[in-house]
Amino acid sequence: MATSYDGFYPWAPLGLRHECSSFTLDQFITRYRRALCEKLGWLIVMDKDQATKLDSTQTQSATSKEEVVRLTAEVKGLHGLKKKMEERGKRVTELEQKMTELEAAFQKAEEEFT
Repeated sequence: MATSYDGFYPWAPLGLRHECSSFTLDQFITRYRRALCEKLGWLIVMDKDQATKLDSTQTQSATSKEEVVRLTAEVKGLHGLKKKMEERGKRVTELEQKMTELEAAFQKAEEEFT
């Protein structure tokens, strides 16, 4: 029983539609099933690629988060070090002032002694 399937292929070129119009229903179903299986196989490959990309992106995200945490801790440590250095700088300045005062007092005492 041959039936025309021109209505199923309105997008196909005329030659293909004429070729398809002589198909039997079984031939049409076989070709349609084969085309769907090929499309499904392509989609499965695409899904695997996308899953791989997603895994890679998630791994990069986790690595980036760990790096941010590490850098944040390092910045906090550097801020603490900066405060210590500022305190030491103030202490050094105080000691330098004291030393200048002592040198002035020493020179004054030396002048008085001589």
